Amino acid sequence: MKKMITILVLAILTVSLVEFPASEFNQPVTVQANQKKRVTHKKKTSTKHRQKQVRKKSTTHRKKVKSTRKAKAKKAKPKRTVKKTRAKQKQRHAKKTFKKKAVKKKRHSKKKATKRKTTKKKSTKKKRTKKKSTKTKRKQKQQPKKTQSVDPNAFNPAKLMSYLPVLKNGHSYQYNSDNNRYVLKNFPTKDTDDSSLISNITITDGSNPYVKLLKQRDVSWGVRYYLVRFQNGEQGWVQNQDLHPLNYLAHTINRKHHNYKSVEQDALDYINYLRSKHHLGKLKFDYRLNQIAAARVPQLPASADHFNASGVRYRNVIASNLGYQDLVNNTGENVAKTPDYAGRSVKQGVLQNLNAMMFEDGGDSKWGHRDNILDASDTKIGIGINSKNGMILIAYIFGS
Repeated sequence: MKKMITILVLAILTVSLVEFPASEFNQPVTVQANQKKRVTHKKKTSTKHRQKQVRKKSTTHRKKVKSTRKAKAKKAKPKRTVKKTRAKQKQRHAKKTFKKKAVKKKRHSKKKATKRKTTKKKSTKKKRTKKKSTKTKRKQKQQPKKTQSVDPNAFNPAKLMSYLPVLKNGHSYQYNSDNNRYVLKNFPTKDTDDSSLISNITITDGSNPYVKLLKQRDVSWGVRYYLVRFQNGEQGWVQNQDLHPLNYLAHTINRKHHNYKSVEQDALDYINYLRSKHHLGKLKFDYRLNQIAAARVPQLPASADHFNASGVRYRNVIASNLGYQDLVNNTGENVAKTPDYAGRSVKQGVLQNLNAMMFEDGGDSKWGHRDNILDASDTKIGIGINSKNGMILIAYIFGS
């Protein structure tokens, strides 16, 4: 028995020695560590590879799905026409604009409600100004402003002095009043001040005496007065229209031009300017009154009187001849004739004569011409102007 046991022990020992050599048996820990490292390294490489494969499959799958969807959509939906797409675009645009307008209306109504509440508290209500749309503002910015062309030769009543002849102090001039020799001893305080009128001034040099200009002075009613000394030593205040160049009657003009519509317009502008200063309405040209005035002008060279030889007014005869029976005895008249000489235009002569009617009419006329110009009942006027044989002929016919 003992022999058998010993034999078995020896056999087991020999087998163990065969399975585990001495070299490996001495280093068991290192082998296990190396094996573990190798295993982990293998696992890492395998996961990365698998992730790449999964990604490739997913992208290809997505592409296939998209392509199939597109193919299905093409088969299912027919091709859209241009008209249908445009109609739908318009519908969408209309819906959007409708929504925007509804929102704006709500905001505007809220603003109005708040404004009404504030205005009820206040006694004074301010006028509301509608805000202009941005489109209109842009159009206004793009369009250049229209500038009205101003005629430099057009008559401006406020600049009357610049249209009258320029006279210099210390120079000699020839005196001739268009309206009965109107000389004032003292400077006037108002436009109708004739308290110091020298009615019978003694002149030693005939009907058109020479005077020396001493001083000139402007007044608020738009007239320039001149202090002059006559040859006999007497002094007095006269106006611009009373003084003329020396020997001016020897330089009269026979003008070829006989259309003075612009001058007639200037005369009307000045008359309306004078009326506006007295708070009166403007006069307008009337066709029938213009015809009477035009027919009245050729009669002036023979006589500037208002009545003919039989005692009938010239303007009434003309009105009846033209068939205007309603204008007979229903009009007023101012007529004048003044020298037309070199160095003075027809416009200057007409304006100077109007000044004489307005501010030198206190002599024999007793402000009759002025009363016609400032008649509050008149609304219409006819003007006739012409130049013939060295004379400027003027006729004004007033009507209501």
